[in-house]
Amino acid sequence: MACFVYRASSRNSEATIHLNQCIQSLINSSKSQKSCFDKGVLERPFYLALVEMLSLCFVNGGEFPQNLKTSKVYMLENTNLLRLDEIEQEMKNIISSWNGVPLVFEEFHRNSVNDFFFKFLTPKDLNTFLGLRTTVGSATQLPPSLSECLAAFTHRYVKKNSKPVRASVSNILTVGAKAFSKHCHRDTSGSFWGVCSGTENQKNEQANRVLAKILTNAAWINLHSLPHDTRVFEVRNPDGYGARWEIRESQCQQLQSQMDSNSIANSVNNNDGTNIMFRGFLEPQMKDGHSKGWVH
Repeated sequence: MACFVYRASSRNSEATIHLNQCIQSLINSSKSQKSCFDKGVLERPFYLALVEMLSLCFVNGGEFPQNLKTSKVYMLENTNLLRLDEIEQEMKNIISSWNGVPLVFEEFHRNSVNDFFFKFLTPKDLNTFLGLRTTVGSATQLPPSLSECLAAFTHRYVKKNSKPVRASVSNILTVGAKAFSKHCHRDTSGSFWGVCSGTENQKNEQANRVLAKILTNAAWINLHSLPHDTRVFEVRNPDGYGARWEIRESQCQQLQSQMDSNSIANSVNNNDGTNIMFRGFLEPQMKDGHSKGWVH
């Protein structure tokens, strides 16, 4: 899958605004209660989502939401079910020691939660409480924020090794719209991707609406490594359609990540300004997908 090169441009702020509006519109039409997880990808500060998930688990008797333990996406499954069972048992033990979930937290309750987070959980467990799945190759690293993902998606597209463009030439096609143009022909029914046509601005808006559909109906979120140590962040809907971002780190950042990999505290506070690039949309998983060109 091609990685699209972009250059920042203030002219594409309108594309970012439109994308946010598309996401919010879908949320308003389908959600009755506000949640940190409504937009699929989390916004900072992440601890708000972490607290929401922990609260949900405790109210649920120490169990994760069922949709976090199972998969609706074809050919994708969690590989950490045993670890999820261990975490659930520990939460149940905590609730039992409290004689139920308290209405007011005392020092005893706070100490129990501190021990749970900073002694029992591992950095990879932390992403589970942020709604991410664990598979072979999942990374011990916090995911990018919603703002970072949207900014990468709406950057102005510039063809790699292209010649300088004259100042009088206006190009507003986004990285996301360019990626969108490569997928329309793969869905022979046209039911999901729709069409990619019109002016550059119209193509941008069409791409925004597709990404908004994926994010607000996210069923699978994972941060993992591809061959050649390429680290990616993926979001898919229940039918398997998705979007992928690449996370690039400097050598200094990679070394620091290795040093901090065993510390929950460092994982929570990690915000080192890694470079996020939109890599492209994803077709549903299918057998022999590469040989078929992902046409379905």
